Amino acid sequence: MPNPASRDQAEGGRLAVALGDPAGIGAEVVLKALHGWPQERPRPLLVGCRHWLEQRYEALRDRSAEP
Repeated sequence: MPNPASRDQAEGGRLAVALGDPAGIGAEVVLKALHGWPQERPRPLLVGCRHWLEQRYEALRDRSAEP
C-alpha cells in the first residue's frame, strides 16, 4: 500500500483540472472556479482543448456584467 502524501507535499503540488465534455457545462464551471483562484497558490493545470475553452470564455465574457 502506498504511503499517503504528507501535508507539505499536498500543499506544494499542482492541481490538474479536466475541462469536461464540450457538450456539457465543464468549461463554465472551470472558468468560474478559476475566477476566484488565490494568487498565492500554484496555477492549476487545465487538461482539455484550449481552443474550446477560449471560445467558452469569450462567449461568457460577452454576456457578463463585469468589465
